[in-house]
Amino acid sequence: MPDISIDDATFVFLERLAERTGSSVSDLVRFATFPAPASDSILAVDVTPETLTVFQREQLAVQHDLFGYVYTTLPEVDGERDVLEDTYDEHVQLAEILRNGWTAQYDRVFAKLKPELPVHVCAFVKNTLSMFGDITFALDALPTEDYEALGRPRVATLRFRGFGWRSERRLADYAEHLIVDDKHHAVVRRFAGVVDDDVTGEFPWAGETERAEEYFRMLATFDRLTDGHGVDEDLPLTLSQLAAIADASASPSAS
Repeated sequence: MPDISIDDATFVFLERLAERTGSSVSDLVRFATFPAPASDSILAVDVTPETLTVFQREQLAVQHDLFGYVYTTLPEVDGERDVLEDTYDEHVQLAEILRNGWTAQYDRVFAKLKPELPVHVCAFVKNTLSMFGDITFALDALPTEDYEALGRPRVATLRFRGFGWRSERRLADYAEHLIVDDKHHAVVRRFAGVVDDDVTGEFPWAGETERAEEYFRMLATFDRLTDGHGVDEDLPLTLSQLAAIADASASPSAS
């Protein structure tokens, strides 16, 4: 990456944004200059170990023995005896793989484990949801004439539309976790349709289109307009601020 000079005011802003997203100024500049948002293609690293110690293999094998035994003791529910037997057989086979040290089959043992989602990626998803919570609160507070002045395209852009389920699936999964499991959080309640502590209807944490780059640009503008501290509920985002955030969603190459 070539050297890039930025003025002091921009550097201070980037420092605040970096702190908010759990990243660094260098990473932010690199990301803004050569956008490469986290996606499954980047995060889908195989976490299967190439080797395990004898102790680790036996420890894991015993656990599968125990899980298999538990499934043999469960009562049949709604004719699901075949499901219980299949689960028992799976645990028996995984224990066999471990005890025999068949390394080529270890991926089956660890199939459900995913690589860690980096802190700055988690922060990006959480801050994106928080931003859309503040945006939705502001949209609801706008006078009718201001809401109409935004226009339908901008209003549509200012609604959270999930992450792409193909290349951003892990971001979508984390967004779903935050929306469903953290539903008592005030920010999430604003836009997740929470009624009586239950999330109602189908909420779009995953969709067809990739959104990470778009949300990153919107979040950068949101942080610039709010000085990186979010929004005070007594002073929601203004019409001009909402318009600026919506317009930031467009790719620079599209203008």
